[in-house]
Amino acid sequence: MSFLAGGVAVVTGAGSGIGRALAQQLAAAGSALAIADIDEQGLAETAASLTNESVLSTHVLDVSDEKGVKSFARTSSLGMAA
Repeated sequence: MSFLAGGVAVVTGAGSGIGRALAQQLAAAGSALAIADIDEQGLAETAASLTNESVLSTHVLDVSDEKGVKSFARTSSLGMAA
C-alpha cells in the first residue's frame, strides 16, 4: 500500500474490529488519519496503538447523526467542507 504514503484518510468505526484494523494498516502505510467512533474508550485504544504522527485527530462520533457528521466535517483538522 505504498501509494497511500502521504495521504490523508478518515476512518469511522475505528474503535474496534475492521475499522481499527483499517486504521492500523493505513497508518503503517504512511497515511495521516482522522479516526472516529461512537465508543470513546475503543477510539482511545486505537489511537494509542498508532504512531502519534499518523493520527491527525480523534472524534467521538455517531455517524447516524447527520448534524454530528456535518459538524465533524466542518471542524476536523482535515479542512473538509460539508
